[in-house]
Amino acid sequence: SQTVTFDYTPAFGNVGVDNPAKFNSWGITPTLEIDLGGSWQLRAMGNYGSSYNMTTERAINSEAVNAALAGTSTATALNPYNVAATNPAVLAQLRDYTNFSEANQDLAEARIVLDGAVTSLPAGDVRLAVGAEYHREGIDAHIAFGPSNTAKENRASAKRHVRSFFGELYVPVLGPDSGVGALDLTGSVRYDDYSDVGGTTNPKIGFTYKPADWINIRGNYGTSFHAPSLADTTGAVDERVTFIPITLNVEPGSDPLDFLRPILFISGGSPTLRPETAKTWSLGADIKPPIIPGLTLSGTYYHIYFENVIGVNIGGLFGGPAYYADPTNAPFYIRNPTLAQAV
Repeated sequence: SQTVTFDYTPAFGNVGVDNPAKFNSWGITPTLEIDLGGSWQLRAMGNYGSSYNMTTERAINSEAVNAALAGTSTATALNPYNVAATNPAVLAQLRDYTNFSEANQDLAEARIVLDGAVTSLPAGDVRLAVGAEYHREGIDAHIAFGPSNTAKENRASAKRHVRSFFGELYVPVLGPDSGVGALDLTGSVRYDDYSDVGGTTNPKIGFTYKPADWINIRGNYGTSFHAPSLADTTGAVDERVTFIPITLNVEPGSDPLDFLRPILFISGGSPTLRPETAKTWSLGADIKPPIIPGLTLSGTYYHIYFENVIGVNIGGLFGGPAYYADPTNAPFYIRNPTLAQAV
């Protein structure tokens, strides 16, 4: 056997391949504001947008290269010592490989908000805002990769709609002339009903306290909710199994020769993904010392606790002993899979 370094320039020339890409999008966002009198107003907003993207990437067909390097006749073999002398039919097979992807996405939203003063306190008006929102999104994606006549293809499409209701209350408890400083309280709540992952209610409360004109102390507490994107769930089109001929992350205590065992790495989205949730609170202050005009000192402490975080799990490839020691990783790998599991 011999190791040979070669390229395809003598056969294909120095001109690069054509890899076209296309992207277009458009949207419209009309708004409407109506003054209802008495500090009350109604605001409405609509939004619709659509986008399309397409990419084509041409490459060398590695399977055809391996077959041609193992060829035993001038009709089927790749000549690495004189690439241009290779049978044109073989060269055509080597160059016949394309990665193609395209996706259509659309988004429609509508929101209406009513806000105004509900009553007056010595420190100012108590203000209320209530509203509703409708959100719909869809994705239709298609990928194809491989030789032109035998390309492997995958298509996926998904839709989601969300109905939401929300409200927020602002209460000025103490005014600047109270003798102990100004204090404002805020409270809000939002309910979202997802067609695919269910409903969720998330409140938030906060305060702002100004013991002096140049000191502002603030804080808040709330919960939040983030649903997985359609591209990561039922709309995931780029799902594939990658064959890796060696095990980069051998389990502690395994036979050292297990390094030579292959891995089947599954990538792509999952319809079983659940929403991320979080509890957050923060406390901070802003200080503008009157003795130094133009100077502002600010500091904030944040505490965020996530649950069901969505991410890409590649620890099975490079995580080391710590990956296997964490019991939460157990669902993401199978040791010694059966033939049925591998297939």
